[in-house]
Amino acid sequence: MKSSTAIVLLLAAFIVGYAAGALSSPIREYIPTTTTVTSSLRVTSITTVEKFTGEVVEVCFSAVMDCSSILQGYLRKANKSIYVMVYSFTQDELGDALIDAMERGVEVVVIVEEKQVSQYSEVEKLRNAGVETYLDGNPFLMHHKVAIIDDVFVITGSYNWSKSAEDRNDENLIVLRGRELATLFMNEFKRVLMEAAPA
Repeated sequence: MKSSTAIVLLLAAFIVGYAAGALSSPIREYIPTTTTVTSSLRVTSITTVEKFTGEVVEVCFSAVMDCSSILQGYLRKANKSIYVMVYSFTQDELGDALIDAMERGVEVVVIVEEKQVSQYSEVEKLRNAGVETYLDGNPFLMHHKVAIIDDVFVITGSYNWSKSAEDRNDENLIVLRGRELATLFMNEFKRVLMEAAPA
């Protein structure tokens, strides 16, 4: 029993180490593979189902860095489109940046988790400004924190677009660049949008 657990832990460590090394490379090709890890308790399959290239552009940790300013910078530099899926959205500055983008002709579409809409949410402000805004239709939770910008940048991580994420929590934000990668996230955005309802 102990030896099989040790084997599973070694395999898991190898997989995590390989993934971390892949992300640290400037450009990496991810090829569809399936790895099966077996123990006496359960069988787990880890599958990468798509192939893409991409690079890590920036990483931010909110406890010691200003992630909001980084995110605002990318929103303000958008030329064509911004598609957002976010669990919690209460940061006024990010709402303002999306409204500014829409007013300069950028297509802006936002999906927010319905259970997180409150008097503090940016949803009403966005809707009143004319930003295309939706509430997620998943009966459970839409827990994404993603912005897809100009079909090339993907901003994701644990960082909600909330004041708590910036000022209180330990959060991470990662900026990725790659058209294939953006397409993968865009496909997920379209799937979530199909279930969403206008705010």
